[in-house]
This record gives sequence, structure tokens and C-alpha cells, in this order.
Amino acid sequence: MKKILCVLLLSAALAAGVAAESADYLTFTVGAGFASDITGTTSDTMASNVFGVDYNFNDTFTGGFKYMTMSNSAAGVAFSVMNFTMVPKENVSVSLYTGSESVGAGAAFGLGVAYDFFTKKEGLFSSMGVYVDWLASSAAGVGAMEDGGIIAMGLKTKVGF
Repeated sequence: MKKILCVLLLSAALAAGVAAESADYLTFTVGAGFASDITGTTSDTMASNVFGVDYNFNDTFTGGFKYMTMSNSAAGVAFSVMNFTMVPKENVSVSLYTGSESVGAGAAFGLGVAYDFFTKKEGLFSSMGVYVDWLASSAAGVGAMEDGGIIAMGLKTKVGF
């Protein structure tokens, strides 16, 4: 019985994968890298993690939610932001972020650029690329606007259907 169930589940997954030629609806993003407070007064380098989900409006525009954390042993900050992304050229995207800094409860905003160097559109959509984001917050501390904000960069992967 277990073998039959496994075969049925595998067949269903393959059939669903063959039907999806690109990410038409949703894309899930996971990324990791490093971030740096621009002034370097609070902390020099921090680990950076990105989690998000995007809805694809069409081939050019997407919108969604990102949760970004930057921390080291001395300091940390987290951003919960909505993003609006435009794809001006294939595999290149430019994002505008707005939301809040979770720790200091200040308003947050930022800009981002990403380039996907591996993209698979056959079957289940997937890609891997690099990103560079600048984020700033109205709250004092790490990522404060008056100190220049935070630059984050690293690798990200997207999976979608």
C-alpha cells in the first residue's frame, strides 16, 4: 500500500510540474548572506536571512512580503516589509520596500536589486541568484536612517508555480 501511495504522489507531482512552465502565481524566496551597518558604529558585519512570498501580477511586476533579519553577537535588527518588484530585463529585478522594523517598531523602507543566474522554467519554476538590498528605519540603533541604514547582500533561491 505504501508503494502504491508513493507512486501516486510522485506521478501527481510530476504531472503538476510538467503543467507549470513559469511562475504564474506565487513565488517563495529564501536567502542568506551578510549585512553591514553603513556607519559601522553599532556593528560591522552581520548575518542576513531573507524569507518571502511574492504574487506575480504579470511577467514584469510582482508584489509580496519579505521578512529580513540581520544579526551578530552584538546587535540585530529585523524588517517586515512589503515589496513591489519590477523586472526591466530578463533575470534582473528592482524592488522597492516599505514596512516596519520589527525590533524598534520604526517605519522602514529600502531598495533592492537582484540578478538570477540560474533559472528553470520547465516544470516547477525555480531560480537562484544574488541580491543587494539597502534598508533604513526611522528607529534609532542598527539600520537607522540618520546613520545611513544597512546594506545586505547574498544568495537567494526562488521556487514557484
